[in-house]
Amino acid sequence: MGENKPTTSRHGREALYSLTPFKIQNVDISRGTSTKSYSLIFAPLAYMKTTIVSNKTSSLKWYKGYLDKFKVQLPISKEIIHPIKLYTWVFKNNNLLKIIYSYSSKKKNPYYPQYIEYSYNSLSNGYYCELGIVLLSSTQTCPLAGQCDQQERISGKDKLYCNHYKGPHPYTALYTVFPYVVSIYEEYRMADKEEIISHPLFKMYYIAAGQHIIFINGIYFVPKQDKDMPSKILFLMPSIGYRINNIPAVKFEFDYSKLKELIREILNSDSKVRMWVKIKHKLYVDNGTFNAYSDRKGFSAFRKLTNSLLNGQKKEELLKEIDNTNITDDEIEFASFLFLHSLAHTLLGWISSKYNYWKEGISYYITHPLLRNNTERENKIAVYIVEEAIGGLGYLKSFKDEVKKDLEKFRDFLLSLLENLINCGLKVEDEIEKFFNLLQDPSKLRIGLNQMIDPNFKNIIDIIDDIGDAYASFYYKNPQNKIPRGVHPHINSIREYIAKKRKIDHFARAKLDDILESGPHCWDGCPLCVMLERNCQFPIFNQPFLVSRELTRAILEKMDIDILSQILLTYRKMENPNIISSELSIGEGYRLFKALLKIAKEDIKLVSPWLSPPVVNEIISVVKNNEKLHVKIITTNDPSDYHQESIRLFTEYMKRNKNIEVRIHKVSKTDLHAKELLVDNTLLMKGSVNFTRKGLIENIESADIIKDEKAIKKFIEKFNSFWEESVSLK
Repeated sequence: MGENKPTTSRHGREALYSLTPFKIQNVDISRGTSTKSYSLIFAPLAYMKTTIVSNKTSSLKWYKGYLDKFKVQLPISKEIIHPIKLYTWVFKNNNLLKIIYSYSSKKKNPYYPQYIEYSYNSLSNGYYCELGIVLLSSTQTCPLAGQCDQQERISGKDKLYCNHYKGPHPYTALYTVFPYVVSIYEEYRMADKEEIISHPLFKMYYIAAGQHIIFINGIYFVPKQDKDMPSKILFLMPSIGYRINNIPAVKFEFDYSKLKELIREILNSDSKVRMWVKIKHKLYVDNGTFNAYSDRKGFSAFRKLTNSLLNGQKKEELLKEIDNTNITDDEIEFASFLFLHSLAHTLLGWISSKYNYWKEGISYYITHPLLRNNTERENKIAVYIVEEAIGGLGYLKSFKDEVKKDLEKFRDFLLSLLENLINCGLKVEDEIEKFFNLLQDPSKLRIGLNQMIDPNFKNIIDIIDDIGDAYASFYYKNPQNKIPRGVHPHINSIREYIAKKRKIDHFARAKLDDILESGPHCWDGCPLCVMLERNCQFPIFNQPFLVSRELTRAILEKMDIDILSQILLTYRKMENPNIISSELSIGEGYRLFKALLKIAKEDIKLVSPWLSPPVVNEIISVVKNNEKLHVKIITTNDPSDYHQESIRLFTEYMKRNKNIEVRIHKVSKTDLHAKELLVDNTLLMKGSVNFTRKGLIENIESADIIKDEKAIKKFIEKFNSFWEESVSLK
């Protein structure tokens, strides 16, 4: 049988990736011949019965002895074994060894394979089902013939045939096999936690030592031959893993109630964020049930999205839900998990990049009520970033030392996270616009316009039209008027939608992939911003529904504005402070503007040639919350629509309130180009930033915060002079 020499010694996470069950460990070729032998490690699978066909053994012997054996909750109880030795099984041309896994559960699972056969023949020239029902077989005839409901009857005959059974191909050409690794971090009860940063919304701690559990929860089988064949996860039962002690971590602990309040505020004010949360919640959380670890949830969510594209009524129901402005408590709770999960991946990417650290050497762990692992106080949820080495390697400690008790250093860290998220969002918007333009002018696509790709329809123009309609129906509230909704279908669902609608063959699907290659691949989260597939704790098909770049950006922006406000308050108290210069970055002007409004107590003076409605609403909102605050604004009578709408909003407000005054500057020899904001006659913001949405949020701008008394006095004199020259709004 395959009990050979012990497997090669490996340590830590490396062992889980290199000694992965069902992955070929070695291929030996005899000298002077083409005879091969294949060596693999096997393990028991959940829901599947194992049958051994051999003249030497009838049982699956997969490990010998163990160093540790324990259980974890995920959320069901799962046994973890830390084996001393894993056995390899060797398949040779001249032996009869077969290891067969067959589905044994009484509960039908359409996402789980029903049959897998490992033998020399199946590894050399294996057959498979493109629906994933048979993962591997050595026979030209499907081993489930007569049992599977996907077979069709030949016209006029009693025979059944299956159009989904394919092969032969070598096992190495059929699948990429790798482990689905999960980790858990547990603080020691008496652990020393060193506080790094304290904020009303969150606290950040450095934990010098805790226990880290790492194990293979399942095995991924990602198809190489057929892109439309679904990837599979086979769950180990029991799992292979280990636990180690004295592991350092950085903990981001959030006040759950305050985080939910903040999320509700964001969802009520930012329609794009709200729509992304709603579409993911609607598709993923089925009948109120949430399970981040179940592979079924992601498959089911993708199927619902595809069906909504195929069925007009289902699409209208989904879009109606997305457009609904009412926010439920379930959506808030779901959104809080999206944020923690997105933040975890964003932090992993930042730390590995900052310290040039091997990504496999750090991981994350989340505590949240939806994961049913929130063992701390009920009102606290957390993200742990874990350094997977006993005693650590010093990277997290370096991070702690760099930002500890230093809000400006911590803000630099926040800004670097934000910059990545903002840039990725802008990149996606640009990709969508370019993709729409390409679909309007298909000659620019990498395909022939009139190339016949399937006998069922005339040419590729039909596919292009279908893709354009599918994207536009989601992205625009009104495709005719191009009023954006901002969300779009996932590219996997678009691919499946076209394949089902047109019933296209493999050649046509290759052309379809060429078209979609030009489309947006980031679905409010991608490997470039908040999702890293290999490091993720959750199954691949679940991941797109469990992250949100836009929500994370919005929350981090709110956090940054709060921290910037604290920095400005400290700055205002200093006797001889330096000028605070903002970096050239997108959105920095907006965050400075919001932070200054937040700390204003009595007086705001603003000079800007242009204004836009979002800026006006921000000012009105601040004044409503502070009756003592008085605002004076000098602007122009620019004819642009957005500026005239701003004037109208101020005019309406001023009819009923006296704490905002706006005057129109009557230019004489020169135009008004000054863009300055003074708060409480103590802090002056000046620079290239226009006080419009484009200037504050979309453009790359710079601004300085000045506390110099002479500079402020000069501005006040200039402002008063302009004020006298200007005409009040009526």
